[in-house]
Amino acid sequence: MIKSPNLMSLAEQAKLFREGKLTAVNNVKSHLEIINNLNPQLNSFITVDSKGALEQAKDLDKSMVIPSSPARYSPYDIFASNGMRL
Repeated sequence: MIKSPNLMSLAEQAKLFREGKLTAVNNVKSHLEIINNLNPQLNSFITVDSKGALEQAKDLDKSMVIPSSPARYSPYDIFASNGMRL
């Protein structure tokens, strides 16, 4: 059984991606679940684009491009986000 991706190191995640045991969609869903559960208490994110993150993950899975390092990425408000509340 694979432990939750949000508890894995980047090296562990990359290995599972290469082996086909972890998809981008499953990885994103795991991280979104933690964000949705903890953000009300921590207030770490102003905007979480769950739909956009899942669409990008689906595109990545379809493209069969396997990232060598599926880095966790949380942009701060210094980045422009077209049509999103900042």
